[in-house]
Amino acid sequence: MNEKKILSDYYPLQYDISDWNIMKPMSREEVRGHRDEHSIEEFLEKASTEGMPCAMNAVELVQLALQNKLNAFQGMVLLIKNAFEGHVNLTHDMNPENLLDQGTYLVDLNQDNSQSLVFDFFSQFDLYYKGIKAGWDQLISKYEIKQDISFDSLLHFILANQLFKFPVSFLEIYDVTAFTDLPENQRDYFLRQYQLGMVMLENLGNYHLIRTVNTIYNERFRELILKIRSKEEVLSQLDTKLMMANDPEVQSERELEKKYFDFLVATRIKMGLSWSPARIIPFCTDAGGRNSQQFAIYRLKQLYRAISKNCREAHTDPGNDEGYPVLKELFIDASRIYNEIRSNEYDYFIHYYMLINILNQVVLLRQCNTLTVSFIDYTGLQGQQPLPEISKEFINRTKSQIEDMVICRKSYENTSFKIKNICDEELALLHYEFLVKHSKYLDEQIKDLLNQINACISSKSEKNEKRSNIK
Repeated sequence: MNEKKILSDYYPLQYDISDWNIMKPMSREEVRGHRDEHSIEEFLEKASTEGMPCAMNAVELVQLALQNKLNAFQGMVLLIKNAFEGHVNLTHDMNPENLLDQGTYLVDLNQDNSQSLVFDFFSQFDLYYKGIKAGWDQLISKYEIKQDISFDSLLHFILANQLFKFPVSFLEIYDVTAFTDLPENQRDYFLRQYQLGMVMLENLGNYHLIRTVNTIYNERFRELILKIRSKEEVLSQLDTKLMMANDPEVQSERELEKKYFDFLVATRIKMGLSWSPARIIPFCTDAGGRNSQQFAIYRLKQLYRAISKNCREAHTDPGNDEGYPVLKELFIDASRIYNEIRSNEYDYFIHYYMLINILNQVVLLRQCNTLTVSFIDYTGLQGQQPLPEISKEFINRTKSQIEDMVICRKSYENTSFKIKNICDEELALLHYEFLVKHSKYLDEQIKDLLNQINACISSKSEKNEKRSNIK
């Protein structure tokens, strides 16, 4: 399988259209070569509408949804996808093919910045609201929907959970009737969730930058970094051994090895007893009320379950590094995020949106490589957990807290330092030479510690031998 290291997280509308023609996943090559009466090129040429920032108009999209037996929810997602791609094309001069290649984050290493196209779309969404509403009116008319559907709540739900980034064919599990006759508190929840999503997306661009920089940096200096990490681990072990070798009770090399082995076993047991997955502390009362913690756990579990089911190759064939390396890397990333300690409610929301992005990438990877996709509702809409409340104060406080967290994370990961060493060729060469010298320095330190350990044990052996001779 030909995988990319940095994956896209958006499935363009034109690929959805192609999927309808055969009702099964297609590779990108098959999509580009697909030619019949419903070809992508014909659709785009026919649908070009003067003065409209989209590839197709609402009437044609609704008709396509009806012809291909999509439900009204999927039709609504098509309208949002169409507006999003139109916005990206007008604002950033990017076509859908660019989105499939690059994803929804624009990374500028020279400016130490990453911009979320989805956040940019959300921030200017008022420009597209009337057009999508007109399309929705077409939908309810053609689908003969008689219920009083809350359009705003449906819209906020799709946007907040970024469902429009997935292939539309997987969204048949959702039904617009779930948004019928919603009470005020539920409508308010979907609005606040959307507003909170904007806060998260504004800062997730920086998290994406950190991850991208780490990926490029590790690829460029991978061999040396692995060597240095291994040597640093050996150095740490030898430090412990030297301390034990100076213990008066340790008189021989065999006793030293036994003492060190016992130490390792005790350390591993202690780590195992203290480990607990997905630890979440109780939320503050004003953050979301009494149901927030349960709802947080439920949605994180659903997201991680969806990712895990779509990374089945990482479980069934873990030893095959040639098979699905990127899929396995994504699963490792998801597991690391899911198992991190969440010390406050802000950690939960960051992890939730980070996992959504990984699920986007996993689903897209499988879809573009004709692998079976298992799509699970991760939004909590179909679950039994009551929807929590999200206050305006909490959203404002979250924005400030997340910005501080991003600054700390960039500092901890040395992102600015790494960017300099991957963008500037002269600095990259100097950094490579530094890593080589550091690796050699660690070799010398390891030799020195080994000599000290051997000298200590030899000294004790000689003393014991002299004592035996005297006796």
